[in-house]
Amino acid sequence: MQHASRAIVIAGSNGSIQSVNKSFLQMWGFKDEDAVAKMGVSKLWMDTAAAEDLQNVPKSNKVWDGELLALKEDGTPFWVQATSAPNRDESGQVVGIVLSFVDISEHYKVEESIRKEIKGQMEKAKKKEDFSGMLNFITIPDIFQLIDSAGKSGTFSVMDVDGAVVGEVSFIAGRILSAHMGEVSGRDAVINLLRAGGEEFEFKSGTPKQTGIAINESTTGILLEASRVMDENDESDGDDDGGNSSVGVNAKA
Repeated sequence: MQHASRAIVIAGSNGSIQSVNKSFLQMWGFKDEDAVAKMGVSKLWMDTAAAEDLQNVPKSNKVWDGELLALKEDGTPFWVQATSAPNRDESGQVVGIVLSFVDISEHYKVEESIRKEIKGQMEKAKKKEDFSGMLNFITIPDIFQLIDSAGKSGTFSVMDVDGAVVGEVSFIAGRILSAHMGEVSGRDAVINLLRAGGEEFEFKSGTPKQTGIAINESTTGILLEASRVMDENDESDGDDDGGNSSVGVNAKA
């Protein structure tokens, strides 16, 4: 325990800290074990309510795992991956909890940097008539909602790794006018495009041309419908395709 790289805490059923290892003291910034003796586990967190399951789930003989915002001894917040498990005696009776933590602050800093980069790109895109980018930084649903919120008209294209167009969607004042991907058009083309993804995208403003079956509904509506259809298809297919069917949509009132 003392030589483990993870921060480890042994606590009683009431949450009072009984023992910690050196990694815990270093991670939280405590000088020694006496500084945390009999301290409640709930005192380690920014939001004590968010950490209730960490302490309560092991009492039911189950393991809890999740991410929590912790507070160092000096009040500095930092993110940890936390796991709590029941601590059993020789008879198997639960007598407390064993907790382990990994500092994931750097991971969160990277994610926040990416979020700021995407937000910056989207703010610039709102002011530009034409824009393009990489789909590993921004998702197709995000782009569709950007076009919708900005009320733009034009043609959105998705390209593969070789730069060849794999699908196109036409917009009029932010609403999807039509879509095609190969020989498929209409709503099915939008679903196929979301499922297939791509490497790069390009949006060219102007008067769009209708290609294939017209789609006469809001952009948010077609995204929500596409998400529902994809989820239903994946449930029926099981895990065979190994794909990610999640389509994030922020529905507008």
